[in-house]
Amino acid sequence: MSKTKVVTGGLDQTGSFDFTSGLTLGDNLLFDASSKGVYIGVTSATAANLLDDYEEGTFTPTVSVGNLGSDSNGHYTKVGRLVTFTLLADSLDNTSSSNDILIQSLPFTSLSTAESSAHAVVACKNVNKSNLTLVAQIAVNGSQMEIKSNGAGGTSNGQAGIRYSDLGSSAAFKISGHYYTS
Repeated sequence: MSKTKVVTGGLDQTGSFDFTSGLTLGDNLLFDASSKGVYIGVTSATAANLLDDYEEGTFTPTVSVGNLGSDSNGHYTKVGRLVTFTLLADSLDNTSSSNDILIQSLPFTSLSTAESSAHAVVACKNVNKSNLTLVAQIAVNGSQMEIKSNGAGGTSNGQAGIRYSDLGSSAAFKISGHYYTS
């Protein structure tokens, strides 16, 4: 593979270059505008193959009733429209409300179509129910999710919301999942 080497402090050129033998960069690739990206897997500009958004970050989950402990946190990676996240909702302080548990403040709003509904994997500590498989159902066109059970007490569709009153002292949830945003 032959390499093209720019010796001076940069190249100020408009138009395009043809690197048919490949290109090796010795530093990061930085575009002059935030709306630029990289076309992947194609030889011409095809909008569906344009990767123009990548972001990593943190967020602080909240709950609909009560508060979370100070160790609660969330991390996400957004590639294009796909958001992948993990979060810890630690030490939920309300164990008496009959409301279903809603984890709020996801980093992006999910898509608004019913087909975009997503679920996440849930591990829990101190939930006072047995024989449960828990999932988190991410709201359509929202930034919250409801903790649901696929176990005993389910509704006709096999899922029932977990209520704050189902929690024991220092209950916590570790949730990992993904969803699409616009």
